[in-house]
Amino acid sequence: MHSWNSTSLLQPHSVLNNHKRVDAGFFTPLFATFPTAMISWDVTIAGTTFLVFLIHQSRKKNFKIFKYVIALFMVGFSLALPLYLYDNESFERLN
Repeated sequence: MHSWNSTSLLQPHSVLNNHKRVDAGFFTPLFATFPTAMISWDVTIAGTTFLVFLIHQSRKKNFKIFKYVIALFMVGFSLALPLYLYDNESFERLN
Protein backbone atom coordinates (compact mmCIF):
# COMPACT_ATOMS: atom_id res chain seq x y z
CA MET A 1 0.00 0.00 0.00
CA HIS A 2 1.30 3.42 -0.92
CA SER A 3 1.42 6.23 1.56
CA TRP A 4 0.29 9.40 -0.15
CA ASN A 5 1.08 12.87 1.08
CA SER A 6 1.17 16.31 -0.49
CA THR A 7 4.64 15.71 -1.92
CA SER A 8 3.58 12.54 -3.73
CA LEU A 9 0.48 14.25 -5.12
CA LEU A 10 2.65 16.93 -6.71
CA GLN A 11 4.90 14.29 -8.27
CA PRO A 12 2.61 12.11 -10.39
CA HIS A 13 5.46 10.06 -11.84
CA SER A 14 6.88 8.95 -8.53
CA VAL A 15 5.61 6.56 -5.89
CA LEU A 16 6.59 6.59 -2.26
CA ASN A 17 7.62 3.11 -1.21
CA ASN A 18 8.47 2.80 2.50
CA HIS A 19 8.97 6.58 2.60
CA LYS A 20 11.55 6.44 -0.20
CA ARG A 21 10.83 8.05 -3.52
CA VAL A 22 10.90 5.54 -6.36
CA ASP A 23 10.70 6.81 -9.93
CA ALA A 24 8.03 4.67 -11.48
CA GLY A 25 7.85 6.34 -14.87
CA PHE A 26 4.58 7.04 -16.62
CA PHE A 27 3.39 3.57 -17.59
CA THR A 28 4.10 1.64 -14.39
CA PRO A 29 1.31 3.28 -12.31
CA LEU A 30 -1.12 2.90 -15.21
CA PHE A 31 -0.78 -0.88 -15.06
CA ALA A 32 -0.11 -1.25 -11.34
CA THR A 33 -3.47 -2.73 -10.37
CA PHE A 34 -5.98 -4.81 -12.27
CA PRO A 35 -8.70 -2.10 -12.48
CA THR A 36 -6.30 0.59 -13.71
CA ALA A 37 -4.73 -1.86 -16.15
CA MET A 38 -8.11 -2.75 -17.64
CA ILE A 39 -9.12 0.90 -18.01
CA SER A 40 -5.71 1.76 -19.49
CA TRP A 41 -5.88 -1.09 -22.00
CA ASP A 42 -9.45 -0.17 -22.92
CA VAL A 43 -8.54 3.44 -23.69
CA THR A 44 -5.31 2.41 -25.44
CA ILE A 45 -7.08 -0.06 -27.72
CA ALA A 46 -9.93 2.38 -28.43
CA GLY A 47 -7.48 5.19 -29.27
CA THR A 48 -5.35 2.95 -31.49
CA THR A 49 -8.40 1.63 -33.31
CA PHE A 50 -9.67 5.17 -33.83
CA LEU A 51 -6.27 6.22 -35.20
CA VAL A 52 -6.30 3.31 -37.69
CA PHE A 53 -9.87 4.25 -38.64
CA LEU A 54 -8.83 7.88 -39.20
CA ILE A 55 -5.96 6.84 -41.45
CA HIS A 56 -8.27 4.57 -43.42
CA GLN A 57 -10.92 7.28 -43.78
CA SER A 58 -8.35 9.91 -44.80
CA ARG A 59 -7.15 7.68 -47.64
CA LYS A 60 -10.66 6.67 -48.65
CA LYS A 61 -12.32 10.10 -48.54
CA ASN A 62 -9.17 12.21 -48.94
CA PHE A 63 -9.60 14.55 -45.98
CA LYS A 64 -7.16 15.93 -43.41
CA ILE A 65 -6.90 14.14 -40.05
CA PHE A 66 -4.39 16.52 -38.45
CA LYS A 67 -6.78 18.08 -35.91
CA TYR A 68 -8.15 14.68 -34.85
CA VAL A 69 -4.66 13.25 -34.32
CA ILE A 70 -3.64 16.33 -32.32
CA ALA A 71 -6.81 16.02 -30.21
CA LEU A 72 -6.15 12.29 -29.72
CA PHE A 73 -2.58 12.72 -28.51
CA MET A 74 -2.90 16.03 -26.64
CA VAL A 75 -6.23 15.49 -24.86
CA GLY A 76 -7.34 11.97 -25.62
CA PHE A 77 -9.92 9.74 -27.17
CA SER A 78 -12.68 11.54 -25.24
CA LEU A 79 -12.13 14.66 -27.39
CA ALA A 80 -10.99 13.17 -30.69
CA LEU A 81 -13.99 10.90 -31.30
CA PRO A 82 -16.72 13.50 -30.52
CA LEU A 83 -14.85 16.07 -32.62
CA TYR A 84 -14.73 13.67 -35.56
CA LEU A 85 -18.40 12.75 -35.15
CA TYR A 86 -19.44 16.41 -34.91
CA ASP A 87 -17.43 17.36 -38.01
CA ASN A 88 -18.68 14.33 -39.90
CA GLU A 89 -22.32 15.05 -39.01
CA SER A 90 -21.89 18.71 -39.99
CA PHE A 91 -20.31 17.65 -43.28
CA GLU A 92 -23.14 15.20 -44.03
CA ARG A 93 -25.77 17.89 -43.39
CA LEU A 94 -24.13 20.22 -45.88
CA ASN A 95 -24.25 17.62 -48.66
